[in-house]
Amino acid sequence: MVLLTAATATLAALLAFLVEPLIGKLLLPSFGGAAAVWTTALVFFQAALLLGYALAHVAIRWLGLRRAAVVELVIVCVPLLALPVGLPAGASSTHGATPVVGLAGLLALAVGAPFVALATATPTLQRWLAATGGPSAGQGAVRLFAGSNAGSLVALLVYPTLVEPNLDLDAQARLWAIGYVAFAALVGVGVGVVLRRTARMGRIQAGGTIAADRIVPDAPDAPAPSARTRLAWVGLAAVPAALVIGTTARLSTDVAAVPMLWILPLAVYLGTFILAFAGRRPIGLHLADVALPPLAIGVVITFIGGAALPLWATFSVILGALGCAGLVCHGRLSLARPVPERLTEYDLAIAAGGAFGGLLAGIVAPLILVIPLEGEIALVVALAVRWGGSWVGEESSPPAAGDQRGPGPLDRIRSVALAAWRTPFLARYSVAALAIVLGLAWAGIAADPGVVLGALVLGLLLGLARWPIVFAASMGAVFGLSLLALQPAIETTRTFYGERRVVEDSRGRHALVAGTTTQGIQHYSPIDQRRDPVGYYHPGSPLADVVGMVDARHPTSRSGLIGLGVGGLAAFGRPGDTMTFYEIDPAVVEIARDPRLFTYLVDTRARVDVVVGDGRLGLEGAAPGAFDLVVVDAFDSDAIPVHLLTREAIQGYFERLGPDGVLAFNISNRFVALEPVLAAAARDLGLAGLARVDDPTPSPASDADASHVVVLARSLADLDPIASKPGWRPLVAPIARAWTDRYSDLFGSLGTPP
Repeated sequence: MVLLTAATATLAALLAFLVEPLIGKLLLPSFGGAAAVWTTALVFFQAALLLGYALAHVAIRWLGLRRAAVVELVIVCVPLLALPVGLPAGASSTHGATPVVGLAGLLALAVGAPFVALATATPTLQRWLAATGGPSAGQGAVRLFAGSNAGSLVALLVYPTLVEPNLDLDAQARLWAIGYVAFAALVGVGVGVVLRRTARMGRIQAGGTIAADRIVPDAPDAPAPSARTRLAWVGLAAVPAALVIGTTARLSTDVAAVPMLWILPLAVYLGTFILAFAGRRPIGLHLADVALPPLAIGVVITFIGGAALPLWATFSVILGALGCAGLVCHGRLSLARPVPERLTEYDLAIAAGGAFGGLLAGIVAPLILVIPLEGEIALVVALAVRWGGSWVGEESSPPAAGDQRGPGPLDRIRSVALAAWRTPFLARYSVAALAIVLGLAWAGIAADPGVVLGALVLGLLLGLARWPIVFAASMGAVFGLSLLALQPAIETTRTFYGERRVVEDSRGRHALVAGTTTQGIQHYSPIDQRRDPVGYYHPGSPLADVVGMVDARHPTSRSGLIGLGVGGLAAFGRPGDTMTFYEIDPAVVEIARDPRLFTYLVDTRARVDVVVGDGRLGLEGAAPGAFDLVVVDAFDSDAIPVHLLTREAIQGYFERLGPDGVLAFNISNRFVALEPVLAAAARDLGLAGLARVDDPTPSPASDADASHVVVLARSLADLDPIASKPGWRPLVAPIARAWTDRYSDLFGSLGTPP
């Protein structure tokens, strides 16, 4: 029974985490790359998980173990009729303006039933094992929770490295369907075992020959947990769920916008679940209690001066804090687990906490916090959780006899850490301050008087770590005061698409900044330089060459431009030209149109129209042959909108281009080599292409930014005017398989671009 339930729970978690990116990729071409799409999908899956846990809990509590087992088999078998998973017919033509309710409805139709069925697995299997697996089944049931998270972690690592590079979406859906059939078969076997064993146990019970700990009635009469314990379960699950979303946003915007960076925080988050529930006592909980305060100090340092730290140091500190905070919360959650008869209620509370934390950090926080601080707020709450030692778990199962183990390596490390913890306050304070100063110096930050003073203050705070509530409140105040160290902004806004700040530099230039990336820049003072194209579009840039080639060919030109930024491309507009910008974020449109911030759209001599929505979808609404030039410049930071680069997308762009029209991509980024991807699409579509990497010498007085541009045309003759210009060259060797709406391999393209 232990092996059967373990295999079933692991397979269920594996399938659940494989179907999420599968459905996400199916949605991408139809709904665009809007962050609201991904947020809605995330909330949907969290809600579906909660619904599955609720069904399992209600079925077992109201119907009893035997009848609930039959109901579970029905719930699992019904989705077999809808396999393989996929979007319903006509989804691409009924999306409207990406309404949340409509998108959630599509998700429910596409994958709702099988995902809910998978979600019922873990709580149901825990209850089965606790009821039929013998005296040690209670501990095995708890370990199933860790096993299911291990399955999730495997899926998280396998999808981008093995599944996505080798299988298109149709093959993925078929393979997933086979896996679901195997899952249903395992559940069927499990139902048979449960019915047979409970029937035999009932007969033995009637004869009076069964031990009391083997009798688990269909209607458990174990005492109900208190309201305080239930709230503790929800809260302890909610804090790490909110923290992982905040950490992902922080790393991908303020530190390094590496594609697929979301894997690292989520892997750490799942790892804390595994450690917390792998045994009767959480692994490393006391060590996490001790390590979290200094790591929180490190997060403060990265928050104030992260740009001066090496990437490895920033990543280590932030992910280390996430891991320790997750273990602090999940460890206490594990200690608060109830008797086996209450496991389904416990699982339901954990799912509710995860959904609540995700809702707060993923949807509510962007609406009420102009600056993304949800991760820091969750970290402060986790610091306060260290205070909770005896305030949860009064109904928890007692330790089993014979479960005592000798001290291991972690126990010895913990003993040393606790000995240091009990040293006098002044000694701890001095050591902490010295360690911070030395750490900053080792990281390459000069120990000037300001840095030393800051280190002394942080060391003083670390000395307060023995009093968790005081320390947490102090850290909250420090994060609040740290906002004063940020570069002053003329304008700050935040939407589902991210935070945007408009700042002014010492030369009087206004810049639109998203995280660590400048999305547009303009001379604002003196006024006579406002029309000058700068940044990616400076006069000698690759895009300036492309625009000049089109202008020489057409007295008046028509341009379709995916990605608005601050409207910098409008600086090339001539009288009679028509420029249509497609921008997905309404806040960016408001910023670009505000003459207090940027004036490109006001100053241009061309006629400018702005269409709000996903660029690919918007461009599909234009008439065939409507443009002489299409520019795709919508790579927000280093995030890659894959649906803008597929073979179908490029074919659609050329359907909107005139006979001699050209298509240009600004693929400037630090982490992904996209030129071979475009070269493969050009090969498959019979297009000609050139590329140029512009890397001007950095200078405080320079207005030129580095860029990497690829230009495609129907024939090489259409590119002759720029082919002989310095820097332009044929495209690099294409990848073996072009990206399509059904296939892409972002992981395989990670690397240093040319």
